[in-house]
Amino acid sequence: MDGLEVQELITPYFYERVQSYADLAGPGIEQTTKKVMHHTQLTNTSQALLLYDTMLTLDKELKHIWKRKVNLGTILYLTARYFILDDMFSFWAYDLVSLEDNPSQRVLNTAAGTAIQAILIARAYSITGGNKILGITLLFMLMASLAISLRVLFIPFLGSVPGDVRTLDTVQVTLSLLIEFIVMAVTAYYAWSIRGSTFNASQDDQASLFHIFLRQGVMRFT
Repeated sequence: MDGLEVQELITPYFYERVQSYADLAGPGIEQTTKKVMHHTQLTNTSQALLLYDTMLTLDKELKHIWKRKVNLGTILYLTARYFILDDMFSFWAYDLVSLEDNPSQRVLNTAAGTAIQAILIARAYSITGGNKILGITLLFMLMASLAISLRVLFIPFLGSVPGDVRTLDTVQVTLSLLIEFIVMAVTAYYAWSIRGSTFNASQDDQASLFHIFLRQGVMRFT
């Protein structure tokens, strides 16, 4: 692999993964290149599965989402689903013409990520019966995460990454992980608490947690 091929692999991910141009001349260039290649392979696989899932469920989506009265859940669902698809297609299109930094890509990533987390928060708020403390806490964390994402988004790409970007990214990722952890913990707690009183229609036995999670998810958007 010559120097040009290495540069072409690294450039799209430079902003996120490399701290300065001096790093490109360091002894870790081969390891960095392998990480980028593995990241690309994983991304392409995930995108293929997402596109396949979209094609398989499009008929049900038209019936249960598009033909129903529009509400907040519908808006968040469509935003999360189609911003991700739009982000994916724009990345493919942009990759055909340029390997420079792409701000629009980050905008779509931020919008899709925010919409997905808003759905998770709305779900946790719903299954707790509208717990205001939980809702306000998670909403505050989401707004803080979004503010940090926007701050990083508008830092100009000047050939070297500002020193505070990594710190801001760390805080933003930490907030996102906390939101998802809290939502999962709340969901698991309420699912477990009602497990003993929930019965399968086909047998006189406790419903599985999988059945409860599935039913709660369906009830949220129907």
